[in-house]
Amino acid sequence: MIGFRIATLVSGLLLAATAQASVPPEALNVFHAGHFAESAQIAEAEASAPSLAFAARALIAEAVTRSGGFCLPCLSEAEALAQQAIALDAKNVEGHLQRAIAMGFRGRVIGVMQARSEDLPEKAHDSLTKALELDPHSLWAQASLGAWNLEIVHHAGPVLAAISYGATRSRGLDLYRQALARNSSNVVLHVHFALSILALDQKSFQDEAQAALAAALSVPTGDALALYSQNQARELSRALQSEGPDALASLVRRFQGYAN
Repeated sequence: MIGFRIATLVSGLLLAATAQASVPPEALNVFHAGHFAESAQIAEAEASAPSLAFAARALIAEAVTRSGGFCLPCLSEAEALAQQAIALDAKNVEGHLQRAIAMGFRGRVIGVMQARSEDLPEKAHDSLTKALELDPHSLWAQASLGAWNLEIVHHAGPVLAAISYGATRSRGLDLYRQALARNSSNVVLHVHFALSILALDQKSFQDEAQAALAAALSVPTGDALALYSQNQARELSRALQSEGPDALASLVRRFQGYAN
């Protein structure tokens, strides 16, 4: 129930210029080249709130791009680093955002029941709400909160999701679509939106998912995480055109980090 994306998420998501200025340039360069674990080490050594939040982001990217399934220790460490960033600066937006993303992906790996027992859906929602409170213009907080709503509805059903968590399909779609409208060239955001809506309802969202994947593939990029997401977009697009519902659902779950 907790594994929303933001993929982001995941991660790969480029920092705003103001946040980048506080992160060691070498960590940024190594991150964009795809050496995520090394990037995390460099940023963590800086030990400032922005650099620790970026280290968390890099470890999330490392976790989700590893072959053979998501790296649970990476996600746990990312969550801890984000918490350290928040402890140093409670107003650090990236710290709250990366904490929520790490918990979301970790919740997928450990399973719905364990995620519930740790209250991960509520904790993640609190972190996303705080990030938006601190920065109402945060693209990734907006998209992640949209994804959170959609995933809660997907797992709990619309009635229980609304009663127990205040999550609704309409709010999730609105938030995600607004984020896409604000940054239509963001490869990672397009791919994770497609994953979210395909998980929710393949039949209803087939055309919109295909359009999101086409948009992701149309963006020129040299960024390693964006290129990784484009490879996912190609595989998803082919599956939408040629695979049956069960095979597509299995692929979506694998890309989201669930065990099939």
